[in-house]
Amino acid sequence: MVRDPVTVQVDDDVSQALQIMLWRGLRHLPVLRAGRLVGIVSERDILAGRLEGESLWEESPRRVADVMTIPAEQIHPNQDLEDAAGVMAVRKIGCLPVVEAGQVIGLVTAIDLLAHTAQCPVPQPAEPDTRVGELMTRSLLAAHPDDRLVDAAATMMQQGTRHLPVVDTLNRVVGMLSDRDVRTAVGNPLEAETAREQGQPRRVLALRVADAMTPEPHALSPETPLAEAVACLLDERFGALPIVDDDDRLLGIVSYVDVLRALAAGWEQPT
Repeated sequence: MVRDPVTVQVDDDVSQALQIMLWRGLRHLPVLRAGRLVGIVSERDILAGRLEGESLWEESPRRVADVMTIPAEQIHPNQDLEDAAGVMAVRKIGCLPVVEAGQVIGLVTAIDLLAHTAQCPVPQPAEPDTRVGELMTRSLLAAHPDDRLVDAAATMMQQGTRHLPVVDTLNRVVGMLSDRDVRTAVGNPLEAETAREQGQPRRVLALRVADAMTPEPHALSPETPLAEAVACLLDERFGALPIVDDDDRLLGIVSYVDVLRALAAGWEQPT
């Protein structure tokens, strides 16, 4: 875990929380009230509010309490890694505050778990020769480069996904769109009022998926070993990677949640 993580208070401004994320390169912040954990605020939480008719910025200042996720899932420092992986996989969340005696003492993320797994020979997945084709999510929704960014973002929110493959007319993968890509393209809320005066809503509506997506993402074959997929997720610092056939046509995606689910299943196997 990361010890003594950066936190915010329930009454802090949303713009302040996002600025901390930008400065520190973070995606999640535990939210405290009187020193006790009460929620988690993520880039995704802020993005969801930002896309709902600009309602997030109608009042100033807006508090972290208005957008945070509650209650916050948490874990004790003495619990096993499989417990953390299992909670993240089931809840489809990217981090867990580590709480002891009511105090947040650390934060463990999906990337922390994957990095630990990559460095250690134990534990192993349930089947050593597991391939990503066995783990990937099939029958995916996908966006096209010319789709409106707000429409793609709305699809992501409605489906509860952080990643959307981008394909051409032949269903070949040309990009990946993440919630972070959308948040970056929509803009910094610290400048929201000035941007509004300059016609930001019109600018946002004009944005296309191609303006925000990561082009030519690293794609994997269904036969790619799980260990290689873990290495790619870590090296590329993506939350998900597309799975394609021999003609680069989309078959599915494999995300850190899929990998955590496989690892958790492996940890549950008797030794």
